[in-house]
Amino acid sequence: MTDLSDPGTFARVYSQHHRRLVSSAWRVVGDRELAEDVAQDVFAWLWRHPRAYDGRISLPAYLAMVTRSRAIDAVRNA
Repeated sequence: MTDLSDPGTFARVYSQHHRRLVSSAWRVVGDRELAEDVAQDVFAWLWRHPRAYDGRISLPAYLAMVTRSRAIDAVRNA
């Protein structure tokens, strides 16, 4: 399982997945700046709660699920 509490590992995960998360959020929110905010929020939350990812699904699938959920929340709260 990926140790997201390790700064180097987290940096690699961020680098590998940031663009995809922004794209995914953008499809939901329809606004580039808000999509960037959603992606940043997902990574900030994951940095504070690295054990939230328990490995039951792939990390990309987990990140996509969390991003979609946060993007939907952002639309509801707008």
